[in-house]
Amino acid sequence: MKTFFKYGFILFFVVAISCGILAWVNAQTAPLIEENMRLAKINAQKSVFPEAYSFTEIENEDFVYSIAYDVHNNLIGYILEASGQGYSGVIKTIVGLSADFTINRIAILEQSETPGLGANCTRADFLHRFKDLSLRDLKIDKDGGNITSITGATLTTRTITNSIRNILERLQIEQEQSSLHSGGDK
Repeated sequence: MKTFFKYGFILFFVVAISCGILAWVNAQTAPLIEENMRLAKINAQKSVFPEAYSFTEIENEDFVYSIAYDVHNNLIGYILEASGQGYSGVIKTIVGLSADFTINRIAILEQSETPGLGANCTRADFLHRFKDLSLRDLKIDKDGGNITSITGATLTTRTITNSIRNILERLQIEQEQSSLHSGGDK
């Protein structure tokens, strides 16, 4: 019994020191990780709106989006983050919308789809399929639309398309409600 307590105490001591070291490392790296995430978000925004000069983030109770402005501070579009459950995990997409709610560009932020199949969603030829589409155009070919599915990865294509359509619908509702509220105040 004495040996049991001895080994238990040693194990407790090793675990306590390990936890302390991990907590210290986490405290040291957390600001760097946060800064890298901020820079990655800015780079993603620039990838879907390279002509944008500045971005303003808007938060509401449902979702967060950014407004893109040109050098003269004119609205040029919106940037949204869409996500949905793909075949192997969550697929996060960043979407650049022009002021008339047509898609300027999209970029895949995160995906864990099958290499050679669903992972092809990051290829330029797939991403280009969404350019200049509006909300009513967001349907894949298997659902009667005009977005050609990735061969062998219909679920991935459907997930990306549906997540973009859902977030676009939410933005349009948000914009309609804000224009109603601002119109009523005049």
